[in-house]
Amino acid sequence: MNSVERLLKRQFNIRGMLTFWIIFLLHKKPMNGYEIVKAIESSTVYWKPTAGAVYPALHRLKKMGFIKIEKTGKREQKVYSLTESGKLVIKQMKEHIAKRSRDSRIRRIMDSLIWPDEPEEIREMFDKLFISISDFRNSLKGKYKDYSSMKKAKMRLNKIIEELKV
Repeated sequence: MNSVERLLKRQFNIRGMLTFWIIFLLHKKPMNGYEIVKAIESSTVYWKPTAGAVYPALHRLKKMGFIKIEKTGKREQKVYSLTESGKLVIKQMKEHIAKRSRDSRIRRIMDSLIWPDEPEEIREMFDKLFISISDFRNSLKGKYKDYSSMKKAKMRLNKIIEELKV
C-alpha cells in the first residue's frame, strides 16, 4: 500500500463505516460473516476487513437490536439479517444520505480540490447536472421490475452518455 492509499484509508476512515456498510449489505440479503467480508473486500481496493473487525461489529449490531442471527444447514452456519429496527435504521440512513448528497457545499469542496482552476459558472453547471442526474435516478425508484420502464430508462441514459462524450 502506497502513502496516498494509507492517507485515504486514514482520512476517509473506511473502518469507521463498517457497521453502516454491514447494515446496507444485510438490507440487500441475509449473509454469513464470510460473505460480508468478501462483499466489502470486492467494493474497495485498499482495505480487506478482517474477521477481527467484522464479527465484533456484528455483535454490536445484534446487541443494539438491528440484526438477528439464524443458524442454518448441517453445520448450523450463522446467517445475519436485519430486524424491523434495522430496517428502520436503513430507511433513516437513506433519507439522511439523500439529503446530504443534494448539499452542494460538500460537492463544491471536492470539486475545488479536484478541479481548482475550474470557473465558478462551470462548477455551478456541473452542480445542476448532478442534481438532474439525482432527480432522474429518484424518478426510477420502483420501476426497475417493469421491463418496459427499464428499457426506456436505459435508452435515455445511453443517449445522454453519448451526448456527453467528447
